[in-house]
Amino acid sequence: EKKTTSKLLDQGKQHEKLFKIDDNMFCAVAGITSDANVLINKLRVSAARHAYTYGESMPVEQLTTSICDVKQGYTQFGGLRPFGVSFLIAGYDE
Repeated sequence: EKKTTSKLLDQGKQHEKLFKIDDNMFCAVAGITSDANVLINKLRVSAARHAYTYGESMPVEQLTTSICDVKQGYTQFGGLRPFGVSFLIAGYDE
């Protein structure tokens, strides 16, 4: 089968589903890519802020918990649209 895709779509950005957060963390994304871009930027800022403050990379569990709290806040409070994206975060702690 041949996939029909629009010639207007940027093929370089269409399949971007893996994002590098830090030197030791990556994130796979499924869902609305624009929501993912917002949350990935929050992840990167949190990881960079932690590295700047403490001089070491942020633990994977702590970063995952922080982004889950943000997503849960948007789901729980009225007037805010929940994020339509799922993450699979992979990394290692030193």
